[in-house]
Amino acid sequence: MNKANLPVSSREYKVMFKPKEFVDINKGIEKVVETVASRINKQGGIFKEERKAEKKKTWYLDTNRHELKSNGFLFRVREEHDEYDITLKNRYPDRYIAASYDLSGPTLHEKIKLKEVKFEEDITTPFRSKFSASARFEVKREPKFDTYQDILSIYPGLKRMDISSSEGLFTVNGFVAKEISYDLGRIKFEDEDKAKTGISLWYLPSTEIPVIVEFDIDIRANEVPNNSEMMLEEFPFSLTYEVYNFYTAMQGDSISDADALTTKTEYAYNYAHHKS
Repeated sequence: MNKANLPVSSREYKVMFKPKEFVDINKGIEKVVETVASRINKQGGIFKEERKAEKKKTWYLDTNRHELKSNGFLFRVREEHDEYDITLKNRYPDRYIAASYDLSGPTLHEKIKLKEVKFEEDITTPFRSKFSASARFEVKREPKFDTYQDILSIYPGLKRMDISSSEGLFTVNGFVAKEISYDLGRIKFEDEDKAKTGISLWYLPSTEIPVIVEFDIDIRANEVPNNSEMMLEEFPFSLTYEVYNFYTAMQGDSISDADALTTKTEYAYNYAHHKS
């Protein structure tokens, strides 16, 4: 268990969009880009389009009773170009609980390469904040996580959760999303402060219209010097203020889905309900 709080490395603001706007994905993306550029221009900023698309398959692993999620954890697998990106994340409204799990130094298998560890803040509409610590690693072959013991073999510190080591792990609700994600571009305000924008679309194997669309705005904290005594993060105030105004405005746009009371993760965990 961590003994202290952790600095937040980034804040990610999420807005859900109407899937029907992306019947033609190219027209939908163009509309998003035009909307972002227009709103940023009104705020006196600049939007530099840097569009890049990636195709993936995404799913979550959990016990039959979803005990990982009930303990605040998510175990996500993404397949891209025959490689597998695996993320273990805990997410809580309480910052100190989220920071209490140390995911920075797992006992890794020989074939697992740790890529990134971070502590971030996720913000969903209208402005609900949750904190999460996550560790991301990659493997060349499809990972075999059959029981909770396979996770404990990497993160023995997770024994504190009341989950039997022999509990089986399964693809949550049998749901595997075809995901198309776009880096859309960067927003620049005064003082050269920047934010990154992107969008993710999830499809079922048999559908050509996405079932859920998530737009993201990402800002990074200022780097803290290694010799600094400052324990927590610092985000540029002007950037935070402008992004808040932009985020609020995007929620009121016609492309925004005010009725979407779910995130991508919640969609996967409630897929059985969506099918009925």
